[in-house]
Amino acid sequence: MKRILLLFALSSLLMSCVEDTQRNEAQEDFSVLIHTSYEPNGLHPVNDFSTLRSHIYMYTHRPLLKIDLKTFDLQPLLVKELPSSDDGQKYLYSLREDVTWDDGTRVTRDDVEFTLKMNLCPLSNNQAIRPLYSSVIKGFEPHPTDPNKFHLLCNEQHAGNNQILIEANLIQKSRWDSTGIFDDIPFDAILNDTFERTDEVNAYFERFNAPANQYDPLKINGLGPYQITEWEKGQYITLERKHHWWGDDQSGIYYDNYPSKIVFRIIKDDNATMLAFRNRQIDVSNRLGTDELLRLRETEDFNANYESAFINQFSYGYMGLNSRPDTEKRTPFFTDQRVRRAMAHATPVRSIIDDLLHGKGGTEQVSMVSELKKDEYNDTLDFIEYDLDKASVLLTEAGWIDTDGDGLRDKTIDGKVTPFSLELNLMSGNQTTEDACLLIQESLASIGVECKLNSMDFSAFYQKAYGQDFDALMGAWSESAAYTDPLQLWHTDSWKNKGANFCGFGNAYSDSLIVTYNSTLDKAKRDDLMKALQAEVYEYQPYVFLYSTRRKVAIHKKFQNRNLYSERPGVMVNEFRLDPGFTAASTPETTE
Repeated sequence: MKRILLLFALSSLLMSCVEDTQRNEAQEDFSVLIHTSYEPNGLHPVNDFSTLRSHIYMYTHRPLLKIDLKTFDLQPLLVKELPSSDDGQKYLYSLREDVTWDDGTRVTRDDVEFTLKMNLCPLSNNQAIRPLYSSVIKGFEPHPTDPNKFHLLCNEQHAGNNQILIEANLIQKSRWDSTGIFDDIPFDAILNDTFERTDEVNAYFERFNAPANQYDPLKINGLGPYQITEWEKGQYITLERKHHWWGDDQSGIYYDNYPSKIVFRIIKDDNATMLAFRNRQIDVSNRLGTDELLRLRETEDFNANYESAFINQFSYGYMGLNSRPDTEKRTPFFTDQRVRRAMAHATPVRSIIDDLLHGKGGTEQVSMVSELKKDEYNDTLDFIEYDLDKASVLLTEAGWIDTDGDGLRDKTIDGKVTPFSLELNLMSGNQTTEDACLLIQESLASIGVECKLNSMDFSAFYQKAYGQDFDALMGAWSESAAYTDPLQLWHTDSWKNKGANFCGFGNAYSDSLIVTYNSTLDKAKRDDLMKALQAEVYEYQPYVFLYSTRRKVAIHKKFQNRNLYSERPGVMVNEFRLDPGFTAASTPETTE
């Protein structure tokens, strides 16, 4: 018996040594340098939102739930299991007991409630994202007997209620509200804006919204395996692996932390980016342009040292047509569906894809739903072919005719002869978009339509868009495998309230489809409703759908676990391991 026990002890000791060795190997010191073509406007845990912030937060912060990048299924992270509900309105969450903040204290439901209060409070500078939460969340109820459980109350039965918290990254209450200012402010008062705005509360939000909380690495702290340690404006953002992180003994996309450092290098110039790759000063990029990647692929050294790919993703570009303009500000060019369809026939989408994206950077987009969502994608809708003859016929039927022989179509509106001379807004800085607009401009000119390009910065562009002060605009939406509520983009309330339904799409029928879609829990029935909504959008033509962009990714071959995902951000460098067998193919070029 003693011999058996001794052998068992030795076996256990051996297994322990193997595990320790594996963990030591996992904790080796190496860095991953990620290229980014822009700098985030801030990294505040509540107020700031950008694609790069979301990418960085994949390593530094954690919500209760997240979408699995491989399966697209909802995955519990900080809770023991997915939230459950008997009625589709009241959801039970059960927190894990092993999740701790960096100071060693446990995550509690007080942290969850505080996080939600900050996201819902009208004094937070998060006007763009707050309605997504306030339109769904009705209340927060602690469980009466279990301190690890709580109920999230929702306004109505909604198919996306169980996913509302997948982007609500937790913030530590004791760190942000050490004196307990919000302990006496009920959740309902935050939602209804009925709390007393005392001097203490106002002073708190001056501190909470302060720029330091957007940029100071010490203020940006989360439950992820990495901590931001340095942000050199215009140059780089450094993340370092935490010591004794609560998830160290687990594995998976959201737990791996093999690199000791992750550095986001900010390189805005295309030529500088290419030079950095050729000198191997960059390990990874998920933000390359099509031309950049194709030019890099022309070099033997790049192909020998980097894996590169064009990855389908949940995003698309479009040309939006203002179908309900304020006629005191804008000419009603696109109030007639025939004119909107004519614009689709006159837009050379395939030329844009073939000539500007070289046939690789994008795929034709027919509706607002990605082909990757196979169950709800309406595959009966045909791509609208480029046909200038059809476009001309439709414009003539709609009354747009060249009456004075100047080569420009015109129409009498309110007793005044009005030339068809539209303004197309676009954001500056994207060469592909600018080139696409020039192709559209040339095509429209050939059928008697003048298209004046109006390039503007990000803020001015969206000010015009939300203000519905435009004729047409070039936009893009980046979506996800997660549940997508069509209300924000396609319900008429979102136009009436000057939301993201910029173009004025919709009627009573399409609104009813959206409401029923959101309230239907049966997946198959919901898929049919989304297909019907796509058909309505297709018929109404508020957008000329352009293409679904492909993400351009390059990864150095010195890494193992080079997994690629259709879901954002396309690549997760925290799961990279150094490949001990890799040898660089040649000596990198000099920077001279």
